[in-house]
Order: sequence, then structure tokens, then C-alpha cells
Amino acid sequence: MIDQRLHVAGHLIRRAHQAHDAVFAEVTAGYDVTSAQLAALSAICWKPGIDLSSLADFIGYDAATIGSLVSRLVNKRLVHRRIGKNDRRTRQLTLTPRGEAFLKLVLRQAEHVETELLAVLSPEERRLFLGMLLRVVDATASRSVSDSESTEIA
Repeated sequence: MIDQRLHVAGHLIRRAHQAHDAVFAEVTAGYDVTSAQLAALSAICWKPGIDLSSLADFIGYDAATIGSLVSRLVNKRLVHRRIGKNDRRTRQLTLTPRGEAFLKLVLRQAEHVETELLAVLSPEERRLFLGMLLRVVDATASRSVSDSESTEIA
């Protein structure tokens, strides 16, 4: 039980994130993927041809380090990075066939993360909790993630 003096939002959010990371690592053991990489793969699947800057915005990742996250996915042969059709300075991202198969496989496993994390909440509490988290995230979306935080989760 957490000491009542530590019942402050930032600390509890950090502890919830730690719990998420622990469950995510357990559930996806052997897949060599981070939650940030899974978010990027999902976004690329939903928005084929997305560029690096848009991907960073979409998943709330630091624009300065999104390239290294994507490079890891390219090196794993999960993502293709191509020169942009309309702007040769950009790189458009698509999943490789291997990336599509990998994403389907890992998403099936990752579904268990949320189920396990939120098991202590009733369905109505889950809906309310997720809705409140979304409001907080949406309200603070314009603030950037620091390099140290984004590198840590890559």
C-alpha cells in the first residue's frame, strides 16, 4: 500500500506507468518490443505512409528521437522507410509483411496488459478511468516529452 502522503497525481501516474511496463514486459517476453515500438507499429498500420514527424505527434513521442525508434523497427525488418512522394526531404513509413504479421501477433498478447492492469476496476470504473486519463493527456498534449524520457522508453 502506498503511503497516503504519496497520493499525488505525478507519483501515482509514474507508479502506474511502472506497473504497465512490468506487465508489458512479462506479457511480451521474447518478442523484443517496447510499448513505444508497439505504438509506432500500430500507428504505421493505421496510417500507412505516415512521415516521422506525424508519427511522433500521433504517438506522443519526442520528435528528436523518433528516428532512432523507427531505425530499430527498420533494422528488425518490420518497417519500410521510403523517400516521400511529395516531399523528398520526408520519409514515409509502411509496415513490411513481416511487420504486419508481427503486429497482429504482439497485439494479441498486449491486449492482456490492459486487462491485467485494470482488473481491479469494474467495467464502469474502467470507462471512467480511461476517459479521465484521455482528458488529462489531451489537455497536456502540446507539452513535449523530454529526450531522456523518450530515449528511456524506446
